[in-house]
Amino acid sequence: MSTEEQELNAASKSRNTGKRKQHKRKNQKEKKRKQSDNESSKPKPRPNYFLGIRIVNPIILGKFRAVQEQIKHQEKRLTKAVVPTCTSHITLAVFYLKDEADVVRVEALMKECIPKIVDIVNGKNFSITLEGIGDFRKEVLFANILPGEALSQISLIAEQLDSKLAEFIGSGQKTFKPHATIMKLSKMHNLRRLKLKKIDPSLYKEFTNMSFGAEEIQNIQLLAMLKKKQNDGYYHSEFEININGSEEKLSKTGWALEIWAEEVSFCCITWALYTLPKNTVAFYCHGLANSIMQDACRSIKTQDSNFSSKSRLNKLKQALRNDDVIKHIREGMTSKTK
Repeated sequence: MSTEEQELNAASKSRNTGKRKQHKRKNQKEKKRKQSDNESSKPKPRPNYFLGIRIVNPIILGKFRAVQEQIKHQEKRLTKAVVPTCTSHITLAVFYLKDEADVVRVEALMKECIPKIVDIVNGKNFSITLEGIGDFRKEVLFANILPGEALSQISLIAEQLDSKLAEFIGSGQKTFKPHATIMKLSKMHNLRRLKLKKIDPSLYKEFTNMSFGAEEIQNIQLLAMLKKKQNDGYYHSEFEININGSEEKLSKTGWALEIWAEEVSFCCITWALYTLPKNTVAFYCHGLANSIMQDACRSIKTQDSNFSSKSRLNKLKQALRNDDVIKHIREGMTSKTK
């Protein structure tokens, strides 16, 4: 075989080898693409943890309850859309943690954020003001947080936490829109049967521009959505950062339930007197007070044996059913408006 033939054969073999390699690389790329498509098509795990700021001001909670009761009174089908006031909070971020190791990792990352948070807060006490009602596609009803220094600080804190927890939160997190949810249709599982598609704004038109009050910010908590709730009905908390720079595990001591029941009841009744027609006030106040006390009495049974306020709750329950309570509050409100 001539040198030219040998060179031609070698070149041919080289070309064939190159084609085989090229074909192999193409197959590998196609295989990787299909694997990537399959992985992207798999549904992502639903969030099971979130960072939140709890709302505990009884005036705010009372007005939340007043809005809920007024809507329920007009549209009974929305009863199960109510978000319990004992779970009221502002969400900073949501994410999925697969196991306790992830929880420990998030706690450690939150601790690393403390110096930055301390710098942002700068040793000051600050509070947010909730005013006005907004909605997401008329499926979620919430209280707005007014712009101001406190809201700017919370936004900066949320950015720090998002950055530090990027491995869990990811890049698909929605834009931070601070709010406190009052009602949401996603809590209901029979919307089609009930023929419900939205929360009609006419149901809460009296409350559209309501001033709910101010909440002093004290801590940020890592909260579990699916674990058993605390004795006071709030989410199970794994960890919290106090904004003054300290961090600690939350105590298992329940909230002072009798104070909550008393103040929330009073706030609801007071707001009803401000807003509802006179002919519905008595009906509303009696029903609401009884509802709150039933909630309180059920909850009190979950408290530990050292919590002894049953007698006080029973007296409060009787007092709230008394016409004199409504009469005195009405007189007080009438004198204020003169």
